[in-house]
Order: sequence, then C-alpha cells, then structure tokens
Amino acid sequence: MLKTQKTAEKLESLELEIKVKVNETGKLFGAVNKALILEKIKAKGIKNLTESQIILTEPIKEVSEREVLINLPHGLEAKVMVRVIAE
Repeated sequence: MLKTQKTAEKLESLELEIKVKVNETGKLFGAVNKALILEKIKAKGIKNLTESQIILTEPIKEVSEREVLINLPHGLEAKVMVRVIAE
C-alpha cells in the first residue's frame, strides 16, 4: 500500500502538457485519449499503470486544461493535470 500511496503522490504532482495540431477554431486534428495520456505518464517515470485505470469519459477534442482521474489499487485515486495546447 505504501508503494501505491507514493505513486498517487507522484501522479498528483504531475502536470502533463500535450501538444497537438489544431484548426483555426481550436479543435484538434484527432483527439487526446487514454493511450496518449498513459504514454505521457510513463514518460515521466511512472510505469505501473494501465489504460483501464485512467478515467476519461470521452477523448479530449479541444485545447483545454483538465484534471484526469486515475484509479489505483487499495481504493486510492489520484488526479493528474492534463494541458492540451496547440502545437
């Protein structure tokens, strides 16, 4: 459980910045999904997560900033700040 708590603390301190191509109205060409968020989390050194632990009701399709919930073992949760910005 201690390891899970440390993972939660690391996740809470993360701010992920995802650069994407956008059109003139700010809509993304494509979307930011669980797989891309997981890739960015793993790039920050947190390797023990799966896509199914990321709670994202629908892909992010516009430049925005939002908290994404991560379900962890032992009933713990963490929120990661995801910033989608224009490339």
